[in-house]
Amino acid sequence: MANENGAVLFIGCFDFIHDETDEEGTFQIVVEARDVAEAAARCRDRLDEIARTTDILGPVTVYDNAFVEVSRGKLARGVLVNHQRLGDVLVYDYLPTQGLAGDEARFLHDVETNEEESGTVPPFWSGVDVYASKWKLYWCETDDHDEDWFVVARNADDARAFHEDAEGYDEDDARAELVCVLPLAEQAAAEKQGDHWPSDETLLACGAEFLVNVPQDGANELRAAMGSGSRVVRINGRVYGEGDIVGNVLRSQGRPTDA
Repeated sequence: MANENGAVLFIGCFDFIHDETDEEGTFQIVVEARDVAEAAARCRDRLDEIARTTDILGPVTVYDNAFVEVSRGKLARGVLVNHQRLGDVLVYDYLPTQGLAGDEARFLHDVETNEEESGTVPPFWSGVDVYASKWKLYWCETDDHDEDWFVVARNADDARAFHEDAEGYDEDDARAELVCVLPLAEQAAAEKQGDHWPSDETLLACGAEFLVNVPQDGANELRAAMGSGSRVVRINGRVYGEGDIVGNVLRSQGRPTDA
């Protein structure tokens, strides 16, 4: 049943492939549109918005499968879409028989041609470039663990290079691991600063919790003077300990520490 503007409800059924992990999955978007072309355009707009404002999608490539046209009354009853049967091949039934006569799956491409010529269907949407442009929080560390700390950069290579240059390490001495994408509110400030160490406020915006840590080796005044060595942060359930060059030197000298 169309509304006064002639629009009906479409359920867009999509597959995605993660560009970095090769993880595969499916999702649906419900939109109001007058035809399949308009439904597809609105789905793309929504994916653009989600990619810009959240990190839900990440670097994924999305493929469209079907746009199921469904009446409002039947949608209210609940419509089963993307029914999956697992076996040697993953089989989809976009609109399995469920007593909803009259609804149908519509396609942007020729289904029979696609099945005969695998790989001919172009991606519906890609979030790879949007994800790559975002600023992210990385954890950087080296084998000596003297200066381990967070770095804000667009990618792991940039974070690693910043850490090595700023802390005086040789190329390839550091490792960088993604912690999270910076929240939308932090993106503009990061764009102005470029690669940098995050402020406490930025870490808190990323969900960080600063944990109490007071080393008992008598060297805390020296740590304070050097400005490092005692911060411990928990983000998303993982605990990160700041590099402690003072404690490392004490241990190398065989002096007692709290470890």
